Amino acid sequence: MFRRAVLFLLLLFTASVFAVRRQELGCIPQLRDPVHGDTNGQRLARGLPLLPPARRKNIEASRTEAARRAQASDTNVWTGKLQVADANGTTVGYLALADGGHQYTVREESDAAIFTASLSPESRSILTFRDNDPQTPWPYLAGLIQPDVILRLVKTTSAILGGSAAKSLPNNKPQLASEHQVSIYGMQYETAIWNCGPKNLTILWMDRDSGDIPISVVWDRMIQKIFLTADSSGVVANNPDPHIVTISLSSN
Repeated sequence: MFRRAVLFLLLLFTASVFAVRRQELGCIPQLRDPVHGDTNGQRLARGLPLLPPARRKNIEASRTEAARRAQASDTNVWTGKLQVADANGTTVGYLALADGGHQYTVREESDAAIFTASLSPESRSILTFRDNDPQTPWPYLAGLIQPDVILRLVKTTSAILGGSAAKSLPNNKPQLASEHQVSIYGMQYETAIWNCGPKNLTILWMDRDSGDIPISVVWDRMIQKIFLTADSSGVVANNPDPHIVTISLSSN
């Protein structure tokens, strides 16, 4: 009788120790016999030795690795329309492919192109937009420019807003193009030019002879072209129906 009481107290003490230890270890699962499925308490009751302790180091390492994977994939993908507004902030339409499909203009919302852009913490300030239309051979939203044109130096010069089959990296100057890379033969392109501001997208164009320069956007309603220029007054003076506009992510 005395031996049974001692054994019972020993089992009770051992079980309480393991319960406290398990509470300290938090989410470490209760160890089980891989053959019989017994817990350590059940094994003690059967007179069997305890299972070896779990390796907390491995569990912490797996947690750390999972956190690293989650952080690496912390990328918010935005999909939607790009809204165009006039100088007063009034919406005039949405970006859409013009007839011919190689450059963009402004259309009604029902005709708007749907774009996707990756907005990750590391590259939130520099974006590249891709048109989701599977039919377009030039899906990347790009500034297209004639070879050797320098926007900062020559007044009234401009790039046009079009599509490219290839994309450039941030801070790249205009890329050489072939007929298989851009929609308008012979033109060069930049795609990683979009900066996501608090209200509107701004364009930081990397000129050929210098660093980035601020760019204005001018839409000509009559000829249905969108110009990117460092000289908005010159472009306005040389086109039939120009409007200085802004582009932003649409909430619709």
